[in-house]
Amino acid sequence: PIEHWDEISFYPIRNGDNIVGTACYAHEITKKKLSEAKLKNSDQRLRALIENSDDVIALQSAIGKLMYVSPSIKKVLGYTDKEFMQMDISSIVHPEDTMPGQQLLEKVLGNPGVPLQYIGRKRHKDGTWRWIEATVTSKLNDPAINGLVTNFRDITKKKLAADKLKHNESRLKQAQEIAHFGSWEHDFSTGVALWSEKHCKIYGLS
Repeated sequence: PIEHWDEISFYPIRNGDNIVGTACYAHEITKKKLSEAKLKNSDQRLRALIENSDDVIALQSAIGKLMYVSPSIKKVLGYTDKEFMQMDISSIVHPEDTMPGQQLLEKVLGNPGVPLQYIGRKRHKDGTWRWIEATVTSKLNDPAINGLVTNFRDITKKKLAADKLKHNESRLKQAQEIAHFGSWEHDFSTGVALWSEKHCKIYGLS
């Protein structure tokens, strides 16, 4: 069946102080109701996606005041969204990341609509430091948002693994310098050979 909506209003018909009848006015509002239902369903889907995402979505004012944070904040930093909303966000920023964070805010404000990336540390509720990768976009010129939109995720494992690999490569390079030997790798699928810096020096290559 075709869904049909009407908005009906009733008004009394008076003769002096007496009500002698009722006037009825009907106005079709089918399109309005269908649009409202569609918007509600869309909002519900969006809310479900936000709440089940591993990424955190936050909305801040131009001065950094938090106006919204998604429930996934608990997965990332251990706080509930209500706890996080009541916090001074600067209190959980690593001291070494305070200045880069301020510089990023200035760049974001100076480039409306342009997503800018940031990597820094935030203190988890358990007291440990977590590496966070964030994308911040100024939507202050958008009346529907009027704020700074931040999407961020925990990259602690990825960052520590990368740092460990970099450290191991540095130790290998130092060992090669001390022992006067080099190393090389050959990818048989591509035919590409990679020589270490020391290996190149041994063979007089630059």
